[in-house]
Amino acid sequence: MRNIMHEFFWILLCTLCLALIPWWQSVVVAAATAPFLLRLTERGFKRRLVFLFLSCIVMLITFHSSRSLVANAVSKLFKIPHFSLLAILSAGCFSLVIALAAESVLWAKYSFRRIGQKLTTNTKAKTLSH
Repeated sequence: MRNIMHEFFWILLCTLCLALIPWWQSVVVAAATAPFLLRLTERGFKRRLVFLFLSCIVMLITFHSSRSLVANAVSKLFKIPHFSLLAILSAGCFSLVIALAAESVLWAKYSFRRIGQKLTTNTKAKTLSH
């Protein structure tokens, strides 16, 4: 339960960062906070991706509906019929990039931990054999 609450807090943090700062800085914040709040699990990536997608959809639909001139101009630029479709596409892209940034940091943390464990077991085995 504690891990799910940490994931929920991380998703809220990422969504808030995406609303307040540029997207690339949000990706950096998501990647930097991932090792402290998230765990590398089998279903964790999918769960984070879905929840990020849903929270980004809510945020971007409210953003695009409150700034209809900007949303209409961008929709016409990309020839998308309605701003909600633009919000869904944007939410999909942002949630995928943010989730992958966090997952890559978690995999790096896992890989370094495995290397450290192998080194300690190798040194223990060498000291016991002598």
